[in-house]
Amino acid sequence: MRSDYGMVQRLKSEGREPVSCQQGREMMQLIKACHYVECSALIGVLKHVFDEALRIAINPHINQPPHTVCGCLLL
Repeated sequence: MRSDYGMVQRLKSEGREPVSCQQGREMMQLIKACHYVECSALIGVLKHVFDEALRIAINPHINQPPHTVCGCLLL
């Protein structure tokens, strides 16, 4: 979506902007998420998001230091 000029202009006209990769990673750290995945519902690549959520839910310690457990939060 960030590369779609028309969409970016539409968001700007509404006083909004796409979330940057950096903003996403900062939010990941702020909420102590296990993983960060970018996607766009507009182009239909949500399957990857759910695959990653399932992978982490099955083995939550993959990306976490010892003694840390994470939940699943889709924003």
